[in-house]
This record gives sequence, C-alpha cells and structure tokens, in this order.
Amino acid sequence: MKYKYIDNYRLNKIKSDPNTSLNWIFLPGGPGMGAEYLIDFATKLNVPGSIIICDFPGDGSNRNVDQINYTLWKDGLLNLVKELQPCILVTHSFSGMFALTIPELESYIKGLILISSAPNKGWMLELANSTKHYNLPDLSSSLKEFYKNPVDENLKNIFYATKAYLFLPHEIEKGNVILETTPFNGKSRMWADLNFHPIYEHKWIPQTLPTLIIGSKDDRLLPSKLMEQQKGFHRPNIEFLTLQNAGHFPWIS
Repeated sequence: MKYKYIDNYRLNKIKSDPNTSLNWIFLPGGPGMGAEYLIDFATKLNVPGSIIICDFPGDGSNRNVDQINYTLWKDGLLNLVKELQPCILVTHSFSGMFALTIPELESYIKGLILISSAPNKGWMLELANSTKHYNLPDLSSSLKEFYKNPVDENLKNIFYATKAYLFLPHEIEKGNVILETTPFNGKSRMWADLNFHPIYEHKWIPQTLPTLIIGSKDDRLLPSKLMEQQKGFHRPNIEFLTLQNAGHFPWIS
C-alpha cells in the first residue's frame, strides 16, 4: 500500500472525488490503536469529497518517530489540515479530545465531527462508575501488567480485557473483528496515559465552525452525557446526534 506523509502523519486515501476538492480527514482513538479500524466505516459513507484515514506520528503501525510528544502531534495536525484545505476533521474518542486542545483548528477546517469523545478528564471517573453500574470486569491486573511492561502485546491484552466496555453484547462479533485487525502501539498509549489523559481539559468550543457531536447514551466508556452536560457546547453551530443501544464504536450498530 502506498502512503503519503505530512509531518510524520501517515495518510491513507481510500476514496478520491474528482468533482470536489473537499477532504474528509479521519483520526483514530486511543492512542495506541492504528487507524485501520476506521477504514470499513469510512468506505461505507456516501459523502462528496475524498476520504483520508490518518495515523498520528509514531502511533499504530506508523512507527516513524523515536519520541512522541504533544507539540509534535499538534504542529503536525495543523500543518496537515492546512495542506489539505478545504477539509472536515472526523475524530473518534481520543482524537476528538486532542482536537479540542487546539483552538487554531477553527481557522483551517470547514467542519468538525466528534464521535464518542469527552470534554475533560472527568471521563475517567465516569469509567469507574460504569464498572460498578454495569458490573464490568476489573481491569487492574491488565493495566498493572501494561504499565510494568508497556509492550504492544500487553496493550492488546488491555483492549481485549475492556471488550465489555467498548462494545455492547450485540456488537461483540463485529468488535472482535476490529480488535483482531487493529495494530496496537504501547509507546503511544503510555505517552497519553502519563502526559495527556490525567490533565486533559478542552481549550476551545467552536464558535462558528459547523460541528457535529455524535455519542451514545449506552457507551460504557464515554457516554454521550459527558459532552451534552457541557452548556458551552450548546450553540447554533453545534449539533448533537445522540444514539441509543450503541457502544463506543457506534457505527457498528
């Protein structure tokens, strides 16, 4: 497969549209998950424009940098959207949080989509509540093993251990396909768990940018209420699409 690179972001164009210059840029969750899991979803979309799936520098199987840091990813993303203008940024989970720490994005993109994301680190408390409410498996042993030895295989074990958090019972079969076909990256996940997630707070709310926030009430990891309860996001330019009976990867339902 032939990839293009912009500031160490790896681009996989899965659809070209000669009738418009618009680009849809997809970014994955995690970090620690390769963007490959977005391909099946994105290829089914009937939208005008080209569709490009992107991996963060050093994330997933895009192992092209020695060290990961916030500035590297932020500056690279800004250069990416500048070069691919006009573009709509489509984010899932972590990448939505990451985008909400970069106010400069509003000047360069034509639209923003946040899928199954959160406005601040409060999602970690919600995760603890979900564990008790839904009687979900205890993750402490898997997490302890990963932090002791943050190799890819141990991160993969975390994702398998969190299967009941990520997918509702009727989604497990399709969820297994996602987990089996996704490359995992322990280095990028460790960076986020030490340097991003514990201090995360959104730094901007789109003021004029057309924005779509998609979430599910039944997402056991990042339920839609996390975004809905933020009054500042209830603006004329922001639309909420709230689903039911869908998990953290709502498109599979």
